[in-house]
Amino acid sequence: MIYMGTKNILVFFLALASVLLSLTVVSAAEIADVYSVEVNGIPALSDEASVTAGETVTVKVYFDALENASDVDIRAEIEGDKVDVEEKDGPFTIESGFSYRKTLTLDVPYELENEVSDDTSLVIKIWNNDHKTEETMILRVQRPTYNAEIMSISLRSQTVEAGDTMPIDVVVKNIGYNNLDDLFVTAQIKDLNVKSTIYFGDIVSFECFDEDDEPCDEDDEDISR
Repeated sequence: MIYMGTKNILVFFLALASVLLSLTVVSAAEIADVYSVEVNGIPALSDEASVTAGETVTVKVYFDALENASDVDIRAEIEGDKVDVEEKDGPFTIESGFSYRKTLTLDVPYELENEVSDDTSLVIKIWNNDHKTEETMILRVQRPTYNAEIMSISLRSQTVEAGDTMPIDVVVKNIGYNNLDDLFVTAQIKDLNVKSTIYFGDIVSFECFDEDDEPCDEDDEDISR
């Protein structure tokens, strides 16, 4: 009797596991067939789309519905190292066998540190309570072509006499993709209608230094990329 009871319990647990597995398979069924994703008009499913750090991009998702479904949401997400950005649209209703297009906008995170470009993931998810489809693709993120960032501005004195010169220290860093040639910086006090422009010269791209911390030659491959 004890043996039969144990066998019955075992059969019960096997049947329960089978039911749970069936439910899992049903819940994981695909809701859509994503056949095209465009980022700023560039096909992205082939992992060949490139974007610029800090810009706002338009993501268009084209898909065929595989289910009759209501309360469907779609989300586009760019996965950064420190910050994830996403936008969601929905809920909406789809009918099996018909094609749909959804448009979302995303701000590309600016997380490049020691590279002029790097890869990040763009994830498209379409789902409701019963079904979901998820597509992941690679985006190439590049620094803006030219980007001079003012790191600091400091006054050597907080007071100045009329007619005197007021020295200002300005630190500028080139965080763009290319070198900055013939850079000028202008300082202005609008209320006094005073303005001065100085020539900063050429500033190499921020990462372009050799092992001795000397700027690269202009003919160096790192500069001409």
